[in-house]
Amino acid sequence: MPRPSEIRTYAQVADDEDSRPLREEKEVSEEQDYRDTEIYNLARNLQRTNLYLRILLGLASFIILLILLGGAGAAYKTQRYENGRIGGGGEQGKVMAGKLIKSPVPELPLERTVFQKTPIFNERPNEKSDQAWNDLLPSTNRRLQDGRGFVYIPDSAKYDLPLGQETPWGMIYSTALFHQLHCLGQIRHYTWLLIDAVSQNDTAMQAELMDHLLGEDGGQHLHHCYDYLRQTIQCAGDMSIEWPRTEADGKTRIAVDGWGIPHECKSWSGIMDYMDKNHFNMSSNANIAPTEGLNTGLGSMEQLNDLEDLSEAFKNDAESFRQAQAEAAAAKAAVGGKSGVVSHVPPKSTWETGGMVE
Repeated sequence: MPRPSEIRTYAQVADDEDSRPLREEKEVSEEQDYRDTEIYNLARNLQRTNLYLRILLGLASFIILLILLGGAGAAYKTQRYENGRIGGGGEQGKVMAGKLIKSPVPELPLERTVFQKTPIFNERPNEKSDQAWNDLLPSTNRRLQDGRGFVYIPDSAKYDLPLGQETPWGMIYSTALFHQLHCLGQIRHYTWLLIDAVSQNDTAMQAELMDHLLGEDGGQHLHHCYDYLRQTIQCAGDMSIEWPRTEADGKTRIAVDGWGIPHECKSWSGIMDYMDKNHFNMSSNANIAPTEGLNTGLGSMEQLNDLEDLSEAFKNDAESFRQAQAEAAAAKAAVGGKSGVVSHVPPKSTWETGGMVE
């Protein structure tokens, strides 16, 4: 019969052999679990990384899109004016929206302005209608329209301006707005002169008008206004929407006359404020559109040429110019013209650059 110690030893050996597969299986299982956990964690990390990359890629794409849209917007604002589109034969150019030209004129506020019929401006030339047109010019006292819309710009180089007209009081320049009104006023005057000459069968006036309008000076002066006004209208580009008027029957709506239509306009008071502070006020001519060279109550061509000769005095000094102006005023009064007496003389500190224009 075996001894107890032998039985225990045998039982222990047998016990180890039986449990080895279980331990190995457990170790394999734990190792597999560990590997599965690593794979799971790695997969999660990859998913997170992929998510972050997608977010970053999306943000980068969004930023690039904004940049492209901004560039497209700037390109859209860029306007190309081909030859003949506005300037008529000018060089092809490119301009961007915004402040493109240096100017001493400050930014002017916009106003909502409704266009209304103003009959006085449609009337034939007479004292009241002429005064209404002349009142559009800047003046010192709103009665003497001295200066015809010219301005002093003593620091013209600051704005990259070519030389203007030298006067004893300063360098003067025209302003486009009043040049445009002058052109329109000229067309108005000559239109009514032609109407009168034809309706009254005044052959002498017809002949004088034809000679003047077909002449090298008078004709070119008037004819240039057509192209000049065309370009200014295109430049302003007023795209206000207009609707037809209602006719007397209360139903018909066909014709568009432009009255009652709101527009965005530069402040007229702002314009006149600038002109009041800067306008040249030493001109001997107070009409918005003088009919020079015609016997129309302003004097004959010879008389007006005599007045033109007086302007030569202003090339010498301010004292000579003031004397010439007094003579011009007296001469104009003698031929039925309007006196050109000035309202004030600029201080001597402004004499280094200003003058008289027709």
